[in-house]
Amino acid sequence: MKNKYIVTLFKCFLFINCMILITACSNDDLNTNQLTGSAVLLRSFGPCPVPRGGELRIIGVNLDQVESVTIPGAPAITDIKRISGTEIRVTVPQTAEVGYITLKAGDKTIKSITEIAYSEPISISKITPASVKAGASIKIEGEYLNLIKEIIFVDGDQTTNHVLQANFVSQSRQAIEVVVPKTAQTGKIIVSDGADLVPEGEDPGIPIWVYSDADLQITLPAFTKLSPDPVKPGSELTITGTNLDLVELLRFGASDIEVSQFTRNSANTEIKVVVPEETQFDATTKKGDVRFVAFSGVEVSSDLKLVAPAVTKVSPEPAKNNGLLTIEGTNLDLVTAVLFAGEMEGEIQSQTAAKIEVIVPATATAGNVVLNTYSGQTAVKAYTLVKPVIASVAPLSLTAGDNLTITGTDLDLVNEVVFKSATGTVSVNLTEAPNSTSFTIRTPFTATKGTISLKTENGTTVTSTQTLTIAEATLPIVTSMPAAIKPGTLLTMQGINLEQVIKIGFVYAAEEVAATRFLPDALGQALQVYVPTTNGTAVIRLYVGDDVYVETPPLKIATTDPIVDPSLVIEDFEPHNGHDATWDNWASNFTIITNSDGNYIQINSGAAGWAWIYGCNHQSTRGNFPSISDPSQYVLKIDIMTSGPIPADVLFNFSFGDWCTNAVPLVPASDGYTTGGEWTTVTIQLSDLGVPATISNGASGDWGMSINNGTIPDGLAIAIDNVRFEHK
Repeated sequence: MKNKYIVTLFKCFLFINCMILITACSNDDLNTNQLTGSAVLLRSFGPCPVPRGGELRIIGVNLDQVESVTIPGAPAITDIKRISGTEIRVTVPQTAEVGYITLKAGDKTIKSITEIAYSEPISISKITPASVKAGASIKIEGEYLNLIKEIIFVDGDQTTNHVLQANFVSQSRQAIEVVVPKTAQTGKIIVSDGADLVPEGEDPGIPIWVYSDADLQITLPAFTKLSPDPVKPGSELTITGTNLDLVELLRFGASDIEVSQFTRNSANTEIKVVVPEETQFDATTKKGDVRFVAFSGVEVSSDLKLVAPAVTKVSPEPAKNNGLLTIEGTNLDLVTAVLFAGEMEGEIQSQTAAKIEVIVPATATAGNVVLNTYSGQTAVKAYTLVKPVIASVAPLSLTAGDNLTITGTDLDLVNEVVFKSATGTVSVNLTEAPNSTSFTIRTPFTATKGTISLKTENGTTVTSTQTLTIAEATLPIVTSMPAAIKPGTLLTMQGINLEQVIKIGFVYAAEEVAATRFLPDALGQALQVYVPTTNGTAVIRLYVGDDVYVETPPLKIATTDPIVDPSLVIEDFEPHNGHDATWDNWASNFTIITNSDGNYIQINSGAAGWAWIYGCNHQSTRGNFPSISDPSQYVLKIDIMTSGPIPADVLFNFSFGDWCTNAVPLVPASDGYTTGGEWTTVTIQLSDLGVPATISNGASGDWGMSINNGTIPDGLAIAIDNVRFEHK
């Protein structure tokens, strides 16, 4: 398609008579015929404007006496076409310039008062060569190119492809020679009279733009060969080709990774570049490419083949969930992820080009292991998994609630034991992985005769060949009870045969304290008993005879409230989470104390506001701070013990990530409050702290506690533990 937009002020040749004013008066002035008289007079000329090379008509009086006509920029014209005494004609020279024309008749010179003007239709007739390399010269031929102030190479970056007149190699009316910019693209070129090129502060005009008829073909860099082919991501690629000096950068793969660091030989026929490790294949075509990006922004592409990993062996075979799988092969250093059946990603422990060691996920099932790469290429190998084996169960005859021992191999994979029951099945869920060769569990009180099944985390089930004979439970069995309770409060236990209990004892480390009051229900499914006032951890004995009893799991008896949801604990100062606070304090305002129940901290005397009690800003490492989405539904609880009264002016702040609370008292705001050396739990409303709409475990900043105001008096011991949120 031909797009030609010529904006010119002179589209038509106008035959306009330029009138001449007579400066002298004579009797001829009274003659109404302006073309009579004895003097040589110039009345008008035209057309005006007139094209150079065109014919100029001059009208006047006694023009047959004119010997020559002079137009600015050209010698006197003596070749005059004489039409009559009132009209002569001359051809306008190509060198003619704007100005006044003069007639010479004998010793008289007649000068026009009006300047002659020209029509100048700028045009492009030819561009050579038609195909050119950026940085070389082209010749633009046409007419009135001497008027051109800039040349624009279109279809590229319009801000950098303007070549101004000062940078032309040469310029004449009929030709311009100019160097093609490195940023030029194939397309039409524009010559402009530069009417818009004005000093800053002046209003630009509307420039004349003349487009070339044909596109100027700009030479591009070209590929000849890639080596090696295929190439390994992360290694060096050698590219041979032509016009490689035109390459500004390279792009790799569907991810469009740009590389500007490469070497180029002096002949511009070879480029050496490191292929980015992250180079990707196109997800649809499964192909890759490498692209030259010229200074013009134009891309030239070549297919890029990438080396893929290959698997020759996996061991052991079969592998084991939670165990180590060794994968051997080639180019395994390209692997970015190892996926097992069920889309479970394994944790890579070590990796080389020849071998990968990876942990088999607990939930993975048998199938194919898939090695993924940045490029999107994969390597696949089948694998199998070991299953737990039941060698024996003992005893084969027992009573519901009795212990059952299971022996075999790979039993550490088991997370559930399934028994037969009157309603179908009943399960015992294991909270920790058992021993691989033997473990013991209590049989459910509803278990009945039949085989047992072992389930693993990946869903595998194995069934015993032996059959259990299970008698109905006769002794009391507690199936549900709290893990912690306050001294002197009423404890409720759920279970079966609880109506048989005749005596209850709370067994502490060194003594047994008899319960003074207890009450089972008529069905034997519940039992209530008052807990002793002694703090500590006790096992409850339920007696059915003088020396016949069953024991419950340990019960923590303390003046503090039990921890309802461990996931909402902010800080318990225990080392189990790698966060025992021994290195998180920034002001040495506390001491870690360890007793039989674990760790707690004691605020040091003399600590004064503003000062941190404890603080942590490495949540990205710890990663287990709690999140709550609606703080209005929660409270903050803290276990506290004081040796004496806390002054009312001592206030504390709490920091929950990127947010710090209002200052509040730790205990009721009155002088003289003390726990008397006993542990208790204080509850602070989050509304009093002015917390934000949400609290996130991913929040940046500090998690901790600080004194905001006041001073801890000498001799006052304040201990805190188990800082936590709790649902109302």
